[in-house]
Amino acid sequence: MFWPFISRYPERGVADVAGKSYDYIIVGGGTAACVIASRLSEDPNVSVLVISKGKVKDDWLNSMPIVGNARENYGSDIDTIPSEPDEQWSGVPVRYFASQALGGASIHNGLQYTRGPPANYNHWAALGNDQWSFEKCEPYFKKLENASSQPKAPYRGHNGPIHVRQDPSLNSVDNIEEAAKDMNLPVRNDINNPNAPPEALFEIEHMITETGHRNSAQVGYLPKSLVLERQETLTICSGAVATRLQFNQDGTEATGVYILDRLDQKSAKECLVSPNREVIVSCGALISAQFLMLSGIGPKEQLEQHKISLVRDMPGVGANLNDHIASSIAFQVRLADSYIRLLNPLIAIWHLLLFIFTKTGIFSRSGARLCAFLSSENIDEKTMTLKPPKDASDEQRRRDPHLPENAPDV
Repeated sequence: MFWPFISRYPERGVADVAGKSYDYIIVGGGTAACVIASRLSEDPNVSVLVISKGKVKDDWLNSMPIVGNARENYGSDIDTIPSEPDEQWSGVPVRYFASQALGGASIHNGLQYTRGPPANYNHWAALGNDQWSFEKCEPYFKKLENASSQPKAPYRGHNGPIHVRQDPSLNSVDNIEEAAKDMNLPVRNDINNPNAPPEALFEIEHMITETGHRNSAQVGYLPKSLVLERQETLTICSGAVATRLQFNQDGTEATGVYILDRLDQKSAKECLVSPNREVIVSCGALISAQFLMLSGIGPKEQLEQHKISLVRDMPGVGANLNDHIASSIAFQVRLADSYIRLLNPLIAIWHLLLFIFTKTGIFSRSGARLCAFLSSENIDEKTMTLKPPKDASDEQRRRDPHLPENAPDV
């Protein structure tokens, strides 16, 4: 429901774009798609179409940091994608989640902003593409962020569309920091300092706006004000499913994208939108591969198995997925130290009022406050502490956050 005189977000439907052509067509409405659409549409002489399966979730409830995180596994805007049974997990399928909203996972994630140690990027560069080195990536980190907690740090950005900040914890974390020191793990303030030790306990920054709301990719890169300003050349087609690409006769160029209305996929007919310049596939790690294979690009044997006409045999499509493993540990604590206290209606109302009027309280936060990076090979299994360096040279090597060999695995 919208208050009178407040304009709605300028979404369009499949019927509004069917049969039309645009300079750039972006298939997908996730985090990367929002960034690409915002950057391309800076040029007033080009037209940009974003095809988003999800709708815009810019309501008041979704803007609350902790609420978006808590709703991670619920609602029609979350797709659960099971893997094939995995022998590494005793034959149990692994569940993946895909957000169906403009902004993608940034609508529902924990809002934690961590660049990762430079060693990770330098490791990727060492594999053969020097454009992934930390030196090449750092300017883009600075460009996207507005690091209010580190206002004078020269290695941080301060004018970007994504506000990142540290928030004082509602509960003390002194015991955790002391435990880290007991296992020889350094404690540092800025997790995104490129000169920090590669192994340490850090305070996490969260992507929360100056007004205390969730700073999703949609909020940062495609806010309503920007889309309204550029609506003559920037079109957000939401609630649309891209089914496949159309190619020229020899299969070397994408000449169109077939789309359906998400809510009427069974009875609706496919509509075609055409690019004047490029089609950009940006559907995330899982759906991008699926979309390419449905378009005839992928492993020949697999496409033949599903009776999909082959356009290009590319065995790498849909292969080599890498993802981090996450597991939770539960502790028995005082109710006053747990988010579960919100089950008490009076406490929930109080914290809701705190958020509305002061942008403080539980609803203004987003889960984790601390994060540790470790290399498992440096952990002494008997004492569960970090092994001391062998000598001064080894200490200097282990403290270098830029060495690929120092990339943490925990």
